[in-house]
Amino acid sequence: MGTRYLYALAQNNQAPKLFLRCTNRGIPIWALLATTSISFFTFMSIGSSSSVAFQWFQKLTTVSTLSTWISICIAYMHFHAALEAQKVNRASLPFSFPLQPYLTYCTLEYLCMVVFFSGFDYIAGG
Repeated sequence: MGTRYLYALAQNNQAPKLFLRCTNRGIPIWALLATTSISFFTFMSIGSSSSVAFQWFQKLTTVSTLSTWISICIAYMHFHAALEAQKVNRASLPFSFPLQPYLTYCTLEYLCMVVFFSGFDYIAGG
C-alpha cells in the first residue's frame, strides 16, 4: 500500500520522479524498494543494544499517526464552522452523525493527551 501511495505522490509532483519508474509488469520498482527498506527497521529489535533505537522508531511512528488523526479532527472542526457560517443544515448532508461536533472535541482532547503522555517519560527526565 505504501508503494502505491509513494507512486501517487510522484505522479502529483510531491515526491521525486524516480518513484514513477515501473517494471514491464507495471510494478513501481523504486517505490517498492523505498517502502520495503523501511520495513527492515523491524529487525532493529533483535539485538539488545538496538532495542532503544527500535523503541524510538516505534514511538515516532505512533505519534505521527496520532498527529494525522489530530489533523483530521481539526479539519472537521473547521468544516463544521464553515457549515454553520453558511447556515447549511447537517441533516442535508449524505452522512451526519448525531454526536458531532462534541465527539470531535472529545476525540481531539483524548488524542492530545495520548501524544503528551506517550513522551512523558522523556519530558519528565525518566
